[in-house]
Order: sequence, then structure tokens, then C-alpha cells
Amino acid sequence: MKTSSNTHNQQSDAENQHMELVEICQQIGRIAESNCHYTAGLARSIHAGGKSVEQLTIAELLQLNSDYKETFNRIHGGKL
Repeated sequence: MKTSSNTHNQQSDAENQHMELVEICQQIGRIAESNCHYTAGLARSIHAGGKSVEQLTIAELLQLNSDYKETFNRIHGGKL
């Protein structure tokens, strides 16, 4: 039997999952909105890792993006 506390926790968990999903989608969307020099460099970085984009987990893609963003900003002196 579910208590109201368990139901509240499940709703809270679902709300957290929803917010996390939206944030991840926004992060991926920002990759698409980046300039062609950035996305081409990120694509080269992904290729160098030996996996296709489709083979990457979401976490792997976001980590590669974060790592490449640091490199890109260091080289070009800007901030994405």
C-alpha cells in the first residue's frame, strides 16, 4: 500500500527527472546552435574517440562537449 509520503516522493522524483531531461535537451540544443568551427571540432573529437555519435551515451556526449568547450575556449580565447 502506498502512503501519501511515497506518492509525494514519486511525484518529486518524476519532477526532478523532468527537469533533468529538459536541461539535458537544452545542453544538446546549445551544441547545434554553436558555430560551425566549434561543431566541426567537436565532431573531430568524437571521431578521435572511436565511436560514432549514435554510439555515444548522453553522458559521454555531454562530457566530450564539456571537454572540447574548454579546449576551444583556451585556443580561441572566447567563451561559449
